[in-house]
Amino acid sequence: MKGKHNSPNRTLAEIGEFGLIGMLRDWLSSGDPRIVLGIGGDAAALEVSGERLLLATSDIQIEETHFRRRYATMEQIGWKAMAISLSDIAAMGGAPTYALVSLGLCPQLTEDEFGKLFAGLQRAASIHGAKIVGGNLAFSGNRILVDVTLLGEVERDKILRRAGAHPGDRIYVSGFPGQSAAGYAVLNRLDRERQTPFSELIRAHLEPQPRLALGRLLAERRLASACIDISDGLSQDLSRLCEASGVGAEISADRLPLSPELQALAGQLRLDPLQLALHGGEDYELLFAVRLEVPPEKLKALQRETGTPLTEIGRILPAEEGLWLQRSGKRARLEPRGWDHFRSQSEKQ
Repeated sequence: MKGKHNSPNRTLAEIGEFGLIGMLRDWLSSGDPRIVLGIGGDAAALEVSGERLLLATSDIQIEETHFRRRYATMEQIGWKAMAISLSDIAAMGGAPTYALVSLGLCPQLTEDEFGKLFAGLQRAASIHGAKIVGGNLAFSGNRILVDVTLLGEVERDKILRRAGAHPGDRIYVSGFPGQSAAGYAVLNRLDRERQTPFSELIRAHLEPQPRLALGRLLAERRLASACIDISDGLSQDLSRLCEASGVGAEISADRLPLSPELQALAGQLRLDPLQLALHGGEDYELLFAVRLEVPPEKLKALQRETGTPLTEIGRILPAEEGLWLQRSGKRARLEPRGWDHFRSQSEKQ
């Protein structure tokens, strides 16, 4: 297929994951009025009937690319694979309904291991009201592959989008960004005896908690003007929200919520906690914009109801101002960085 992005000699590493998504968006643009939101969002939103939209999302997890069996249990692998798609539905303000799960399996897996993998998938789905209704099984050599397609629904006039933020809006983030990246560092750089003080960081990486209750309330109460989940890094996902909304942003490094465990680990391993929080990825927290006229008390009430920490970290700017990071009274350009499947893998090789 040809289009404005076409250059046949470029490699996928040169194009990058998000360049490929842009190509697909161009190729698959149909003008079908039933597609309310298509490629490029956290999930597709489709007209079916009535006052609710159908949400559809999918994600694939591949052994040695997304997880390693040497430190993740089979149940944790299943949980995370489902939680990632649940987080997409949360970012749209929706409720998950049904899932299809396709598994690529190794013949040497035991019945017990297979059961635990599926138990993790089912536990994550059922806690949030979704049911697994089908899928596929296939041989995948020596590596496990888990592919989840998740459906959900949301009221037409309450859907959360990446587009919608305006200059002056306040920027909030849930939870503690950087936890997952810190947990990954614990698992890969510390022996088991030294991992004990960092159990919360490990849990954040292996068993992320999708913010479905928060997303639903943000949508129902119309508190967020734009929303995205943090899967590829706060800085990178902020840039996507800004691109979709046609705005810029400024965030404060001094306001970013860094957990004591993350700061302790950063000191022990000589890591920059700010880099973990900004660019680490796989947090599956919600990053959202709130209109200036929304009283902060409403966000505090939401925090109490959901038990989810919410922190104001910046403000939306006009598009021509771009992205900025304030730190200790100094202002510098914020360069979006984070996970990109093809560029990140190329850099590792």
